[in-house]
Amino acid sequence: MTPLRKAVTRLSTDTLLRHGRPIVVILGPGSLIGFREHGRRKVVTTTIGACMSLAYKQTTAAERAAKLAAKKVRKA
Repeated sequence: MTPLRKAVTRLSTDTLLRHGRPIVVILGPGSLIGFREHGRRKVVTTTIGACMSLAYKQTTAAERAAKLAAKKVRKA
């Protein structure tokens, strides 16, 4: 893999619900990731580790919900 030495900016296909604007994703050096709405200047940044942690939490919550729904169907 190539180490990230300068910021890389990409326009995603996903949009925010409140305005319908595409999301711009910025990968920066030092394991930073930033998000902003297309056409806006305000950038929200966090670490890539925090994003991965959130992704694991969401996946676990979805798996638990599916397991609980399957359990309810079996009981009924």
